[in-house]
Amino acid sequence: MASIVIMDSEPAICSSLKFALAPLYHVETFNEGKGLLQYIGNNPVHAVLLSKNADDSEVFDIMDEIKKSGNRVPVLVLLPVSSYDEEPKCLQKGAFRCIRKPIDIESMREILSRAVEFAQLKNRVDVLDKTLKSGYDYAGLIGKSKEFKKVIDLIEKVKDADSNVMITGESGTGKDLVARAIHFRGNRSKEKFVAINCSAIPANLLESELFGYEKGAFTGAMSSKQGYFKAADKGTIFLDEIGDMDVALQSKILRVLEEKKVYPVGSETGTPIDVRIITATNIDVEKAIKKKKFRLDLYYRLNVIQINMPPLRSRKVDIPLLVEHFIEKYSNEQGKKIEGITKSAMELLLSNDYEGNVRELENTIERAVLLCENDKIDAEDVVLKTPMKVDAGLSRDSEDSICAKIGTPLKEIEKMAILKTLSYTGGNQTKAAGILGVTTRTLRNKLALYKEETSTGQ
Repeated sequence: MASIVIMDSEPAICSSLKFALAPLYHVETFNEGKGLLQYIGNNPVHAVLLSKNADDSEVFDIMDEIKKSGNRVPVLVLLPVSSYDEEPKCLQKGAFRCIRKPIDIESMREILSRAVEFAQLKNRVDVLDKTLKSGYDYAGLIGKSKEFKKVIDLIEKVKDADSNVMITGESGTGKDLVARAIHFRGNRSKEKFVAINCSAIPANLLESELFGYEKGAFTGAMSSKQGYFKAADKGTIFLDEIGDMDVALQSKILRVLEEKKVYPVGSETGTPIDVRIITATNIDVEKAIKKKKFRLDLYYRLNVIQINMPPLRSRKVDIPLLVEHFIEKYSNEQGKKIEGITKSAMELLLSNDYEGNVRELENTIERAVLLCENDKIDAEDVVLKTPMKVDAGLSRDSEDSICAKIGTPLKEIEKMAILKTLSYTGGNQTKAAGILGVTTRTLRNKLALYKEETSTGQ
């Protein structure tokens, strides 16, 4: 819910405005400027309503202070009915709109709605602008570990070369960010960067998407179309998940590399191109070559320089930096004032292995920011996706599994999983909640319920 701040020297006016707006917004009221400025400095606010009397200069002082702080929250000024000369002054000071008393509630709600939309759009633009400024540099690549620094060193060494680069690593490690960093830090940065996920486009369409096609090349080709390779001319083309590409199409990629020309579908004439190719894959290419699923000659042409992105579990020293980055990112996006993370929450995050790597950590922090109700993320806000193993085929429980007969009520299986996980973590409720994928609060409620059932003999 968007947050609105109102200031008027008359408590009755503040109360009536709050009553009119409270169903739509979170509303805070003040009778003087000091408290209002302090609140704005410590909380996300989407619009400010300042009531100005004809001889009152405090409103202008408040607007100046808001501007000095760098906060661009929309300010709406409520003016007495007779003060026509005040409106130009307010607008010149930077007011979003002026609203004349007596106030028409419906009109004020409409103006406020526009102001809030403006504030939310501004926040998204600020986040995007910050992302772009860093993103076309190291594009969110964050870390200080030895493994991470090796990647950065390689990026710096190859960014200005025309040699093809293959980026390997597990899903979610940030291979696409490496590709963008190579392009936008290199001498092709002013040209286009074209990214294609080869696994996201059906195999029968991928050729025409990559190379384009001539009019009449196939049914439905009513006009010629330029392909991604041509669109990336003079720049960089990034072929993500290259390991999923059909072998027949791989031979045509090889032809592009050898001839430096693209042949649109339906054409025998090649079009010269100058493009750097960066590829990425999460598969073991050498195994794919042995299984005849990837061409050896193409592999050698694409893998001139290889950059391997290490999994997050091998560079856990980078997790606190990534957490700080994602908290700032999603706090801004969601309009929250979250200053950091508690020690217990960080310990919980560090205890996880992150099969989904940085992408999984980012999703975890996004969810934690959404759940957080305080100024710091706590352990109960962190939900980790590490499911407990349940094997109904076991004859007895093992150390990291539970046994459940066919037909066991789900409520009983849940209880078994919770109690076994709590035993597995040595009674650590925070770690147990993380393994089970629930909040600490939910786990405590479940345990209290089990205790109550035991005491009542259920």
